[in-house]
Amino acid sequence: MDGPVVPIVLFFAAAIGSGVVMIVLSQWLGNKFGPRDLTETKLDSFESGMPSQGYRGEGFHVKFFLVAILFILFDVEVICLYPWAVVFRDLGGQGLAAIGFFLLLLMTGYAYAWKRGALDWGA
Repeated sequence: MDGPVVPIVLFFAAAIGSGVVMIVLSQWLGNKFGPRDLTETKLDSFESGMPSQGYRGEGFHVKFFLVAILFILFDVEVICLYPWAVVFRDLGGQGLAAIGFFLLLLMTGYAYAWKRGALDWGA
C-alpha cells in the first residue's frame, strides 16, 4: 500500500482513533469524578435557566422536518454547482449537459415538494 492511499488511510485511522479515545476518556472521567445517581432533577429538560413547560416528549410538526430536508437538498445543490461554475468553460457541451440534467432532476424534486404542499405554511 503506497502512493496517494496512505494519507487517506492515516486520516481515517486518526479520525476513528480520536473518536474512540474521546468516548473512552469521557466514560472514565465521568465514572472517576462524577456520581452516577440519576435523579429526577438531573433527568429533567433544561434550557437557558427556565423551567420546562409542557410535555417534554412532544415532537415537532412534520413540516419542520420537510423544510429541513429541502434545505439540505438545496444546500447540496449549491455545493455541487460551485465547482462546476468554477470550471464550466473547460467542460464544454458535455459539462453543460450534465449540469442541465442535474438541475432538471433537482427542479423535478422541487416541483414535487411544492405540489405536495411541503412549502405551504398556511394551514
